[in-house]
Amino acid sequence: MKALVIGACGLIGRELMRSLVQNGHTAVGTSRRALTPHVIELDAANTETMQALLEAERPNWIFYSAGWSWVEECEHDPLRAEFQ
Repeated sequence: MKALVIGACGLIGRELMRSLVQNGHTAVGTSRRALTPHVIELDAANTETMQALLEAERPNWIFYSAGWSWVEECEHDPLRAEFQ
């Protein structure tokens, strides 16, 4: 099975990528800043690039572990926090 992990460089995404690969699955990850191998740079809020990635990769599973973890800014800008 092929998995797409959006937010693959965060705490949850990194562990999910490791677990998927360890269990014999193909895993493709994304991050705002691709910092590791097998991770594609992607702004998850950009629907055009997200659609292109989904069409190119055609994953069986999609895990969305991305998030904006700066609590104070999330409180000041709830609309942005909702889409990060």
